[in-house]
Amino acid sequence: MKSALNGELIGSSSGKIAVFDVCGTLYSSNTTHDFVEFYLQQRPTWRLSVFKLLRIRLLNLFWASLSWATGRDVFRLISVNMLRGAPAEGMNEMAAAFVRSFLETRARGTVLSLMDELRRENFRIVLASASLEWVVREIARILNADCFFACTVSVDDGRIVGSFSCDIRGQKHRVVAGHFPLAEDVVAITDNREDAELIRMSSRAWIICDKRKRKRWTRMKLQNFTFLD
Repeated sequence: MKSALNGELIGSSSGKIAVFDVCGTLYSSNTTHDFVEFYLQQRPTWRLSVFKLLRIRLLNLFWASLSWATGRDVFRLISVNMLRGAPAEGMNEMAAAFVRSFLETRARGTVLSLMDELRRENFRIVLASASLEWVVREIARILNADCFFACTVSVDDGRIVGSFSCDIRGQKHRVVAGHFPLAEDVVAITDNREDAELIRMSSRAWIICDKRKRKRWTRMKLQNFTFLD
């Protein structure tokens, strides 16, 4: 398994590629927010109480409106900032504990079955997520993915700065096209409307979406996709 984020070679850029989103697709979780809360619970500080308060459902509309107005996922930036000052060393181990104790109970069985089916069709499994690299690396290891793409945070003198050093949010189509220029086939599996361009460059797509939200997707006039609950 390889990650392109560290400048490592992924291997052949040809073949058939199945690109899976993570949050809301493979797992019923926003793994960035959930991991940050998981980390804060292991080291209780005032930040844990503040973060829980900011995550209450009553504020969802506020955060969505603020993000729409600014063009940035504001609460996601706040989440990463909650890690400011934390030691970078040990985050991989923390992510492993998070996946094992929290995420595995939230896995979407139908999507994992689709992954197995595509693997049998000789697709290389690629995870592409705007979540944190530590978490996506562990998920990729557990699912035996061929490689993954995720976001990294800035680190200074061994401490997390609280901001992103590499953010692929909304850029997955460019990342995939750049690393697999000779792919003979690309398919996408996602629940994220920000992945519309990734879907457009794919021969097929599966959109993870319940029936109540399907109208939002149909307005985007995408082609060659299948809804998957």
